[in-house]
Amino acid sequence: MLPLLTYLDSLLPTAKELEGWSCIYVQHILRSNCDCADFLVARGLDKSKLRIFGKAYSTSNVALSFYLDQSFNAQSIGVGYKYDAPFDNALISSVREALDAMVAHGDTKILLIDEGGLALQAAATLNRADVRFAVVELTARGAHHYHLLEQHAPIVDVARSSAKKRIEAPLIAKSMATLLASRIHEATGKSLSSMRIGLIGAGAIGGALADELQNIAAAITTFDAVEERSTTKTITDALVGADIVTSSTGRGMDWSEMVRSLPVGTILANCGSSDIEFQPWRLRATFAPQGTFFVEDPGMPWRGNITIGTPGQTLTLLGGGFPVNFDGSPDPISAREIQLTRAILMAGAIQATASDKAGVTELDANVQAHIVARYEELIR
Repeated sequence: MLPLLTYLDSLLPTAKELEGWSCIYVQHILRSNCDCADFLVARGLDKSKLRIFGKAYSTSNVALSFYLDQSFNAQSIGVGYKYDAPFDNALISSVREALDAMVAHGDTKILLIDEGGLALQAAATLNRADVRFAVVELTARGAHHYHLLEQHAPIVDVARSSAKKRIEAPLIAKSMATLLASRIHEATGKSLSSMRIGLIGAGAIGGALADELQNIAAAITTFDAVEERSTTKTITDALVGADIVTSSTGRGMDWSEMVRSLPVGTILANCGSSDIEFQPWRLRATFAPQGTFFVEDPGMPWRGNITIGTPGQTLTLLGGGFPVNFDGSPDPISAREIQLTRAILMAGAIQATASDKAGVTELDANVQAHIVARYEELIR
């Protein structure tokens, strides 16, 4: 396993805390996440009781093959996505089917290790008083859905932990900036140093991304709902003169009308989560009937771009409208660096199953401090 997971294992009691539990594990299928599956089994989870759901746009085929070769039940959802509904819908539906099968099989204790609140949304529709859930959430986007289950299950909030905000956000931002520059060059032949960027959403990830791009792009303007994070008063102001528009709000919005006011050739880049930032299913409904909605690679749209707009005014949506920080490699951020995120998520999973009190709780401060200290030793 990753060194930091081995260290976490040494911090925990020797008891097999996960014996008797089933688990839905919604994460990006990347090589470093495979070690998390090994960790869960080492802590007592029966491998046959673990269902792993990945997202096709972020799946590494190397990692998926590794899971399958090790006899894990893993699947990547979303190949052939048609932009007729939010991408997340298919994943939520698949998780709900898995939950139904677990309950029908007699499973009554189910751990949800979640990303984006997708398993949480599926579980909230189950309505079974005899099923005990424990939840750990990785992303701020998923935190928006806590209300669906917090009256019925313990939820460990790794998403807003200090370790994740302070250490992980800059790593993701650096990866996003690098891959954004690569995609821009592929699409236009240009360097970011000659382009102006309008950045929407300057929270933990967006703010760190703004810092990264500040020294790369020709100019950058930002807008966020929190005034002190913005350099402009409105979204419209942030987009004036922008060659590239990035969005990392965590909730997204309908851009169907907004894009009509953007100059020909503007490039839209999702630096947030799933396909919700620019909501391309709405763009398709608006532009496909009488304008342009051309998907470069319909089978795997995240591998190419989308051209949208009207006959006289077209724009490019990078990576099929999906997050730009995945390139198909086993780990877009090195396992050495991203292992902190993996370790605090696993710590949260153990903490959630140990609690029988419903409600949202922070990741244990003492465990978090130990993990961070060891991480900083490992990466020196």
